[in-house]
Amino acid sequence: MFIFIEGIKLPVNPEEIKLEDKQGIETVAIIDTGNVPLVGNPELQSIEFESFIPSGRYDGNYQRNSRVSPESFVSSIRKFKTEGTPIQLMIGGAFGSAINGKFLVEQFDVSTKTGYEDDLIYKIKFLQYRSHKPRKVTIKDKQALEATKKKPQAKATEERSATTEKPAQKSHTVVSGDTLWGIAQTFYGDGSRYTEIYEANKDKIKDPHWIYPGQEFVIP
Repeated sequence: MFIFIEGIKLPVNPEEIKLEDKQGIETVAIIDTGNVPLVGNPELQSIEFESFIPSGRYDGNYQRNSRVSPESFVSSIRKFKTEGTPIQLMIGGAFGSAINGKFLVEQFDVSTKTGYEDDLIYKIKFLQYRSHKPRKVTIKDKQALEATKKKPQAKATEERSATTEKPAQKSHTVVSGDTLWGIAQTFYGDGSRYTEIYEANKDKIKDPHWIYPGQEFVIP
């Protein structure tokens, strides 16, 4: 068996390789029937194993033509993991040539133990990589789109109408003893503004000093 990680040939094969290859299945409860499985898309494959990188000595059990140091191996794998780089993973042997595709490094742990002080003991886990691109969604129903666009405009028009609507005009019917000064004082709190009432009712007032009971004035 041989293992290549982005062109790096592992010098020592792991004793065991764990491959998870699940099918996406959702269980739905149906009345009078019970739970029914719905088969979806295959889930992402995951592969994990443990092994070690020797410090440099050669043994007949190691793969030939593999000269990777613990330092360079750690540096490369950590870079693949942190940058999220899809790497080419190839595993031959018992699995055949089926394992030959793009994977992401999901987990990478290193350790040491007695008898392997100068070697790099590691555990690594890969997750299958699938490329994806955002899809452009086109709305074919133009009428629905236009209706959606018009709704906020109509609301804005209603709001503008409500805010620009003028308040109802006030009026005052003259009684005995009234003067324009007194009327201005009553409505405005300032008698000197009587000229505003006079200007708004010139068609009824010939002289601002003379007004008569029964006359109805607009109060601007």
